[in-house]
Amino acid sequence: SAGWQKAIDEELPAWCAAVDFGQFVYEFVEPDCQSEVTGPRQYILNTLLSESLLVQDYIVSGHHFGYTEDTLCGNITLCRRALASLDRCIQCLERLDPADDVKRRALSIRGRIVRAFLLRRIETLREMIWWR
Repeated sequence: SAGWQKAIDEELPAWCAAVDFGQFVYEFVEPDCQSEVTGPRQYILNTLLSESLLVQDYIVSGHHFGYTEDTLCGNITLCRRALASLDRCIQCLERLDPADDVKRRALSIRGRIVRAFLLRRIETLREMIWWR
């Protein structure tokens, strides 16, 4: 429903940005997925796609993990794992052929936007820890 989506957009902007990024990654790698050719490019694209999905998974898993005193550190850890997966995505993009430059740069920018959302989320979660 629209109300559910609005709540998610407001509560988890990092996840929404990660989902958008993942969709663009899929659209970028999908033409190559039709190919039977294997090699370094295919490995990079497979890594890019799987890591982009992990970013989304870690963010939403942290959200489901919770925001209580007992679960905040786990939530932060999952967000840091999302950040590590996102960094691997950006590294994959940097390793691709310059022939993909326009799309690659656009994806890299989207990845950096997700990174900013994630860093802000981690900082917000850290501010919730009372013993800090």
